[in-house]
Amino acid sequence: MSNVKQDNELSRLKIKIRGLSAKTVANGCTEAEAFSAMEKVGELLEQYNLTLTDCMLKAESCIEKRYWSGKKRRGPMDTTMVALSEFTDTKMYCCRKYADVYPYTVSDLGYNWFGLESDVDMAIYLAGVIQKAIWGEYRKWRKTPEYKNRPAHTRQVVALNFQIGMAHRLNDRLRDMKEELIKQQDTADSDKRRHMDNQCTDLMVTHKMKTDKVDSEWDEIKPKLHKAARSRHRVDYAARTAGAKAADKVNLSRPIEGGRKGELS
Repeated sequence: MSNVKQDNELSRLKIKIRGLSAKTVANGCTEAEAFSAMEKVGELLEQYNLTLTDCMLKAESCIEKRYWSGKKRRGPMDTTMVALSEFTDTKMYCCRKYADVYPYTVSDLGYNWFGLESDVDMAIYLAGVIQKAIWGEYRKWRKTPEYKNRPAHTRQVVALNFQIGMAHRLNDRLRDMKEELIKQQDTADSDKRRHMDNQCTDLMVTHKMKTDKVDSEWDEIKPKLHKAARSRHRVDYAARTAGAKAADKVNLSRPIEGGRKGELS
């Protein structure tokens, strides 16, 4: 019984430390309030012989969720999935659902996401946004003279190139956004270090600490994977350019927490 009581007290302590760690300037606190909270965190960690990793990262285990695309074959959307996994600090691999009756053909193509729950949810949300955007923008473009004036026998190739151009641009945007996020975090970490002593610097949870945790848990369950064959297509540069322009309209921001369904920040 005493062990249970001790575990409950430790859990409450970790919750308190996570609450104090959330008091940052970015979350609306003054620099004095943020620094005071960080000092208190340091005192509690030293008093109970804990690390911030124990309280922040070990408290959250990695999970795995699946996103079914409703497609039977791979397509332009697949181009963006690796960049999306890098952007959200998750691991991703493709999977298939087969029909229950002969000839047991593929009935759905899916993507498995592995990582911290908030990151996995973000990856699945953006996968849905990207899929809907590619199809939605293609349907709009199909009504334009640029598409209608093409010879009928070339329209299938043109349609595919529009979607490929859009996927390539979204892929580039995700990688650019990730680079910008890392730069912002590095700048924020540098600013914190200038205002902290060595003890407080040890209290910072860095991007590397999170990715190391995901990598460690992924290595424990890593499934056997194989590379899919690359597809070759006829290139139509005008259609790809039109697709790339359409990709710039897609909102890849995180949805507002607690906001109306479909509302973006």
